[in-house]
Amino acid sequence: MLVAISATSVILVDQAREDNAWVVHTLEVENQISTLLLRIRTAESAVRGYLLTGEQRFLTEHEAAVTGILPDIDTLARLAGDNSIQFENSKRLRTPVQDRLDEFAAIVDLVKRNDIDGATALLRQANSTDAVRQISEIAGTMRTEENRLFSLRTAAAEHTQRLASILTVAGSALVIVLAGVSIFLLRRSARARDQAEMLLRDANLNLETTVEERTADLREANDEIQRFAYIVSHDLRSPLVNIMGFTSELEELRSEIFKRIAALGRAPTSLPPPPIDGPDVTFKAAQEAAAAAPGVKMVADRRGRPWALGNQGRVHMLLAGHAMVKIEKIYGAIFEGILGEKVTTKPVEVVTPFPWVRERAGG
Repeated sequence: MLVAISATSVILVDQAREDNAWVVHTLEVENQISTLLLRIRTAESAVRGYLLTGEQRFLTEHEAAVTGILPDIDTLARLAGDNSIQFENSKRLRTPVQDRLDEFAAIVDLVKRNDIDGATALLRQANSTDAVRQISEIAGTMRTEENRLFSLRTAAAEHTQRLASILTVAGSALVIVLAGVSIFLLRRSARARDQAEMLLRDANLNLETTVEERTADLREANDEIQRFAYIVSHDLRSPLVNIMGFTSELEELRSEIFKRIAALGRAPTSLPPPPIDGPDVTFKAAQEAAAAAPGVKMVADRRGRPWALGNQGRVHMLLAGHAMVKIEKIYGAIFEGILGEKVTTKPVEVVTPFPWVRERAGG
């Protein structure tokens, strides 16, 4: 909008300048017409003075005026060249002006010859000739035309200036409105910026508080984890020690069992030989034969089927029973260390198949 107004203002200013130039041109043409007529009258007045007084200064003035008349006509024709009517009038004006100058020259010649009466008569006759009338008519016509052009051009110049003024006022008002809108937007932007800065400052403060709170929570959680790890490690240390001790006890027990079994295998025994090679006798004939053997004990499995347990199997049961007693003690110690209380279990029943074995072992 401002660009359009500025461009239009420039165009109107140029048009107003051009219209004013035409107005000035019209005034120059009118001034040239007046100058030409003034020189003609100056030449005529100088002739009259020279006729009456015969002084040389009037003749000099006359000659100076005559010298500038024809160039004034040329200047008038050049200035009126933009208007064909005025250009034709300036061309028509040359002939009567030249006739008038010839009359002045004839009067001066008569005065120089001291023919005062002839010069006076010629002067009176020259004032009523067609040349004077034509000069007056043509000059009047040219002035009328220039006055008409002056009115038109003046009106056009005033109209252009009026439009330029209106457009300038409108542009100024628009600039003021835009300036007001810009100030309003600038102030609103400044307020928004201040609010954003305040919110950012509050957010930074809240962020610092939140970070401090989270840091404290994390530090507390870390302390809890460390305490828990310490407690767990401390609580698990004793069971692990017990388990390691249990493992060593089992290792010792295993060695002792294998040593006893090896000793029993190498030593001579008075035990009756078993009729079967172990307790897993499943055939009926083997069961009946084993039942008749001395030292055999009949036992029943979970399904109620009879089994013949020989001497070797009963020895294995005896050794396993003694081992389970120690294992029970070790398990009780382990769970007591883990749970913090004494665990009571059902004691293992140790079967003594041969009383004399216990007596011999004790002896």
